[in-house]
Amino acid sequence: MVNRILIVGDYGVIGSAIARLIRSMNNDVEIVLAGRNPEKGASLARELGQLTLT
Repeated sequence: MVNRILIVGDYGVIGSAIARLIRSMNNDVEIVLAGRNPEKGASLARELGQLTLT
């Protein structure tokens, strides 16, 4: 079973900080980001590794 966390609300200061914190605590969890700016989301995905953008 894959552990998955959804972060909704954009990739700004709070969303990206939460994603970074989760990634630092657990590399195996799948992080799903949802936001309005695909470029910022893609940048954060590259920075953190395995992420799913919606």
